Amino acid sequence: MDIKAKELDNNFLIYRSSAGSGKTFTLVKEYLKLSLPQAKFEDILAITFTNKAANEMKSRILEELSKMKNYEKLEDKDKGMLLALCDEFGCSVDEMKQKAINLETRILHNYSDFSVYTIDSFTQKIIQTFAYDLNIPLNYKVILEKEEIKQKAVNDLLDMVGTPGKDELTKIITKYIEEQMEVGDNWNIESKLQDVSDEIFKETAADNLNKIKARLGIYENKELEPKVVKEIAKELVVEEQSN
Repeated sequence: MDIKAKELDNNFLIYRSSAGSGKTFTLVKEYLKLSLPQAKFEDILAITFTNKAANEMKSRILEELSKMKNYEKLEDKDKGMLLALCDEFGCSVDEMKQKAINLETRILHNYSDFSVYTIDSFTQKIIQTFAYDLNIPLNYKVILEKEEIKQKAVNDLLDMVGTPGKDELTKIITKYIEEQMEVGDNWNIESKLQDVSDEIFKETAADNLNKIKARLGIYENKELEPKVVKEIAKELVVEEQSN
């Protein structure tokens, strides 16, 4: 299927295509159209979804530049990008060859400015730049494994038990373990917390946490027993099911 382009205004151009229709070719061509005239690529940002796609995009750009630089050795089937760009710029293949040489040299000598990122990596680059302003550690680490995050969260919570200023938490955890032991249930609270922590990764997590905080405010200056926490949890479940 052909790729269909829709120009929204002078600044936006949307391409719609199906799989295998040559969208990578089109995107590489658009990138080269912007960067070839003055061998200026540092101000161009390309964003894609996966590391594989980002690496493929970089490779294809450099591959096409290499082909244009050595166009005399190309077979006709490999001249598609060269001819398309010559048509776009209205120049000869020799002129396009020189543009390709200039751009390739500039990219290779300034590779760190070759900005083809995934959405995640681009976001991280921004956060790293403004880490101080965001009040987060400059050497912060991004953890991508959910199980690792869950384990650390549970470990950190349990480490607080019995420490100064954490009397309420200590009381809740202790009473919960005692209740589980009385009914003969598994008192291993770590596994229970692991199960509950799955809720953190749901889209509704932020809303539910805010609701819990609001309900906990009602019990301020009162003894917060495990049964009260269970009641709050039941209320939230009922409320979510009714929505």
